Amino acid sequence: MENTKFGKDLLNKGIFTFLRKKVTLTIPSNYNHNTFVDEFAKKTRDLESTNYYNNNITSENFAKVTNKLIPGKKYQIKMFPILKNGVTSEECLAFLEQQGAILVGAQGLFLLQQEKPNLFPKDKWTLSFDEKDALWEDADGDHRVPCVCWYSDGDWRFYLSYFGGGRGILATSCFASVN
Repeated sequence: MENTKFGKDLLNKGIFTFLRKKVTLTIPSNYNHNTFVDEFAKKTRDLESTNYYNNNITSENFAKVTNKLIPGKKYQIKMFPILKNGVTSEECLAFLEQQGAILVGAQGLFLLQQEKPNLFPKDKWTLSFDEKDALWEDADGDHRVPCVCWYSDGDWRFYLSYFGGGRGILATSCFASVN
């Protein structure tokens, strides 16, 4: 499924930029998709460096993902800051598709934070997109996108953004399978 609604190369249109070199993340052999988000929350919520952790970020709320991470498998990770305000979720998904990304939801974002925290840009919210129907829907009917921010003072915030709408001062994480 090729999404050409937003043009063939959003990177060259100045909407996104490549942040850092590619890194490889190997999924730990003890990784469990069904419990990972709750285990991460338990370890992370009370850390001195955790400034905020949204209580709706749970394994149950984010059980559905387009692609489940596989223990022992290697993934290539890239970070792409969003350079312009007003970029929509649909544009972000189109860009990720152009990059050959696989959508891994909250599990991918939080595993990345656990294993490679220095990859995250400072003072930018980093989102982990998924297809709208795979995202948790809150009581108001809004689909929520997991995101993380690492502030310059060392604090981390774990939040839920809204699917849709315009975006600014953000980055998106990109997972790709390594053959």
